[in-house]
Amino acid sequence: MEKLKIPEQFESKEKFGRNVELSLHFIRHGEKNETGKLSREGLLHSKIFAEKLTEKDAIKGYTSVHPRVQETVETIIQSAKTKNKKHIRAKTELSHTILAKDFSKSEFFKKFDEELKQIQSLPKHKQKEALERIEEKYQKEWLLYGKDKPDKYTASPLEVAQRIAQLINFYIKMPNKLKNNSKVDLIMGTHEFMIAAMIKYLLKKKEKDRWIEGDELFSRIKRVDYLDDVNLIIATDNQGQKSVKVLFRGEEYDLRLEK
Repeated sequence: MEKLKIPEQFESKEKFGRNVELSLHFIRHGEKNETGKLSREGLLHSKIFAEKLTEKDAIKGYTSVHPRVQETVETIIQSAKTKNKKHIRAKTELSHTILAKDFSKSEFFKKFDEELKQIQSLPKHKQKEALERIEEKYQKEWLLYGKDKPDKYTASPLEVAQRIAQLINFYIKMPNKLKNNSKVDLIMGTHEFMIAAMIKYLLKKKEKDRWIEGDELFSRIKRVDYLDDVNLIIATDNQGQKSVKVLFRGEEYDLRLEK
């Protein structure tokens, strides 16, 4: 995995890993048009997302190999206030190929695509509602498979969540290698099913005297929408002690990487 470059002049370990903030944004791509590229709405909302980011010392993007995801991340980076903009890189762990190496053979995603195509015959004012209904249906249906594959060519939700957990564990260690007092945004562009698996298996929320997690947690969220963002803020204090905060739709969650 690629690491952020560390200036050679800082050789002492005491100059790294203190008062650092690394903000990971696991974000679904923006709205697409009939060609599969970002629509005008998708571009606009990507820019709006970027405008809400505070200025940092650097901003970098990792994305799925899919062009609309790359376009979303590139738009966010170029529109952000942060001046130190790094090039985006494709990352396997964020790509749709984790869900199915060959989508033409995935029975689950072929059914999903067929229902999506039927939307195009509806009047424009009914298409958005139909899209939301189909996405909610298939995200929930896929998550119910748990550790099992929907079919021979489609990954299980647990498999996908485990790949994302490995990625998160890698980045949790990264603040140790960043210069003291630095703040960095990493935009991790991906797809709705990846974020759905992440929410079900890697997040939990305390409510009174019990934890809400798994299918119960996702049922409250209903579906992963365009530009939904699971934001992990990995921070260190002046002694290098680390904390991780998770934000989603304005609410705070906890990680459960033990799963």
